[in-house]
Amino acid sequence: MSSTSFELSPHVAGMQRVAATYSLHGQISLLKTTLQITYQIEGKLAELKIPNCSSQPLRQDLLWQATCLEFFLAAAGNSDYWEYNLSP
Repeated sequence: MSSTSFELSPHVAGMQRVAATYSLHGQISLLKTTLQITYQIEGKLAELKIPNCSSQPLRQDLLWQATCLEFFLAAAGNSDYWEYNLSP
């Protein structure tokens, strides 16, 4: 298994608002054909905009304007990539 640790930064539009309030770090691990991404958010969690759970989640645009985590995957040496935007 190979793994890499990471630390994320807020989007530049919200940098001053959240940079000192939250930190997010995690680890990406690859085991054969399984990619596992784990993360931990630390800070004033009660102030996060976390929507109610939905039995039928829908795709939404502009998630980055509220509580959103995103990551990008690409093959080495390739400019094509997959973008994942996640909202709790």
